[in-house]
Amino acid sequence: MERMHDTAAIIAVGSELLSGQITNRNAAWLANKLFDIGVRVSSHIVVDDKVADIVDVLHNATKAASYIFVTGGLGPTSDDLTRQAVAKFAGVPLCYNQESWRHIEMMFARSQIPVPESNRQQCYFPEGARILINNRGTANAFDLTVRGVRVFVLPGPPREVEGIWQEAIHGALASNVDITRRSVIKMWRTIGRGESHIAELVESIATGSGIEIAYRAHAPFIETKLRYLVGEQLRFA
Repeated sequence: MERMHDTAAIIAVGSELLSGQITNRNAAWLANKLFDIGVRVSSHIVVDDKVADIVDVLHNATKAASYIFVTGGLGPTSDDLTRQAVAKFAGVPLCYNQESWRHIEMMFARSQIPVPESNRQQCYFPEGARILINNRGTANAFDLTVRGVRVFVLPGPPREVEGIWQEAIHGALASNVDITRRSVIKMWRTIGRGESHIAELVESIATGSGIEIAYRAHAPFIETKLRYLVGEQLRFA
């Protein structure tokens, strides 16, 4: 499979996601933010808290994506194995970061409680990774480039993902994306006609125009979505 430029895969780590105990809110939120800056999401993947499984999906994701976003598994407990998996995938050791320990101490000091020693595992990062400060939690994020693919590794809580994106990722990533690759979506809701009837009308005009067409039946409406690139020259019948 050919890797596409400005394409991302989103990987969520956690048995609680696989079992349906919680909903994967991070994938939807990140996909929306990536779309806004012109990065197309090729896949959403959920994987168990197992090093071998995480490594496998990382290898598969690099075949088609130029960016990978991993969420979850950066906590202080024995089932938080994402950092180990990413280091194994990258073929590098984990290195201790003292500044991250000071960050954790500061976060606990706000609540005036001692820091459990188990939190020290949150201070280890793959060699060569750039650490992204998490101002909403103890688990700092990180990113590194592996075989030409930029991998962002984020904690699981949605508010922490959102904070790190806004403070450490959005600006730099947006500046690297060709603005002409950004997409526009136009959406209409209609009522009174079935999906096939609407499709016949739309596609008689838009087929061959370069526009991607999608439909969604959402009673009592039919949603029609047209997607095209900002700089694309459209052609209509």
